[in-house]
Parts: sequence; structure tokens; C-alpha cells
Amino acid sequence: MRVYLPYCVNQTPAAQILQAERDRNSVLEAQLQTIRRENPAARGLDLSSFLLIPMQRLTRYPLLISQIMRYSDQAAIDAAEKDSLHESLRTAESILASTNEAIRTRETRDRLAAISEYLWVGNAARLDLTKDTRVMGPRQILKEEVLSKHKSGRKLTTLLTSDLLILLQEGKEDAAGNRRPQLYRMPIPLEEIVVRDVPSRLTGARDESAFQVIVGGSDKINLRTSSPKSAHAWMAAINHARSACLQAALNAPRSGHHRTHSQGISLY
Repeated sequence: MRVYLPYCVNQTPAAQILQAERDRNSVLEAQLQTIRRENPAARGLDLSSFLLIPMQRLTRYPLLISQIMRYSDQAAIDAAEKDSLHESLRTAESILASTNEAIRTRETRDRLAAISEYLWVGNAARLDLTKDTRVMGPRQILKEEVLSKHKSGRKLTTLLTSDLLILLQEGKEDAAGNRRPQLYRMPIPLEEIVVRDVPSRLTGARDESAFQVIVGGSDKINLRTSSPKSAHAWMAAINHARSACLQAALNAPRSGHHRTHSQGISLY
């Protein structure tokens, strides 16, 4: 069953490649449609549907084994058979969990690679978020949402990773009429962040849908979310990630090796 892992991890890219080839090659598209209509083995299904079958099958194995255990006559099953079924269930669940984790890792890396395309520092260098963090291994995306500046209303795509808070703003329109995101400011290490409610003004009530990010003890960024619940979730997520980051730094072995960037991000 472990052969499923690399297949499932690459299933989404495979589907994207298939679609790109169909868009590019009209002869291929016509042939696939003909097979779908005329070949009994296709059962009227498109090739893209068959690409999903291994992943669907993998998710069904634990359910199938559980149903076998549930509806079997327990009195008629000897101890060896029961042990075999339990071991089969544990194995199927373990492989499914490992596969799901590998898929999440792949999706995170792909998303970080896409974001890195926008992270230019001046005109000469770009930040690479796909590199490992300094002390926490591969970087993970923990939360992502479009928030707005509390006063101006400027939209900022806000990403919380395992070690950074990243703010992106809409860039200028290029020659093709597209707007590519760009850095609003340099990624902020979580160790330098404190979050709190936006302080009330003397003449106004506190905005419960907003929260304040304090960087380095003095620099303040007020961000507004869609609801008080969302603001609370963001503050909780940042605080949790910051605590994990600080703990990892404390537990990390002391080393004199050279670091390419103080934030654990490589320039290229």
C-alpha cells in the first residue's frame, strides 16, 4: 500500500499537467473524449476521474476493514484472525495518515514557492520561503486570510507561518494588466511580535473585529478582520505559533554555523 504515497502526493500536479496538455493539444482532447464515449472500459468516465481512484481507494480501506470487523461473527473468529484484522486496520490508518501529511507538506511547499515569486527585496534579490526555518524544520503555513489596515482599509494578504508573519499588498498593474502581490513590509519573525486588542480611543468603543501587532516593542500594525471571532482566532494562532517558535529556539542546540539570513529565509 505504500506505493500509494508518491502517487497521491503528486495527484494534484498530475491533474494540472493533464489539463494543460488537453488545453494545448486539441487532438489529445478529442481522443480522450472519444475513448470516454466509445470504450466500454471507460464506463463513461473521463481520464481525470481515473486519476482520483487510487486516493479514493486509500481512504476507503480503513472504513472497509472497520466494517468487516463490525459485521463479522466475533464468536466464529479466532484470536489470530482478530489480531490480523486489528493490525490491518492500524496499517491502513497509518498509511492514510502518512499520505495525508505528505500531501499537506507538498501543498504547503507549492504555496510557499508561489508566494516567494512575489517577495522581491529591491530589484536584485528574492526571499525563498521554501527553505527550512532556523530551528523548526520545514516552514508550515498555519493561517492565511485577506485582512485590512484598521484605518486606511488597505487590503493585506496576511500569512502566518511557523516562524513568520507575512503581509502582502496588491502591486502595480503590469503591461498585461495583471496585479502581482508584493511585500507590504519585510516578513516579521514571530519572536519579535506581541499581539493584543486595538486600544480604545477616548471617544470611541473598541473595535472587537481588529487586533494590533506590535513589532519590536514599538512599531504597531492594526489589522481588521471580518468578525470578532476571526480577530480572536488570529490572536490565538499568532500567540500559539510564537510560543512554539520561542520554545524551539530554546531547545535548539547551540551552533556556530553561518546563517544566511537572520529570519531563516534565504535570498536568491
